[in-house]
Amino acid sequence: MDISAATTLAAGIVALVAPALVQAFKKYIPADYVGLTSLGVSILLGVIGVAQAVYTLVNQAFNGKLSKDHEAEYTQ
Repeated sequence: MDISAATTLAAGIVALVAPALVQAFKKYIPADYVGLTSLGVSILLGVIGVAQAVYTLVNQAFNGKLSKDHEAEYTQ
C-alpha cells in the first residue's frame, strides 16, 4: 500500500468515526459549539489516522524494525 492509498483509507475512517463520536456526545456539547467540536474532532482524528498510516508504511519499509516485536528479538 502506498502513502496516498493509506492516507485515503485513514481519511475514510475519519469520515465515518468523527460524526458518530460527535453524535454520541452531542448532549454534552453546548449547542453553539457543536460545529466547532465536530471540526476539531475531524482534524484530530485525521492527524492521528494519517500519522498511523505513515508509521505503518515506514515500519513496513524497514521490515518491522520500528515495532515492539522487533525489539523483543534482541532482548531475549
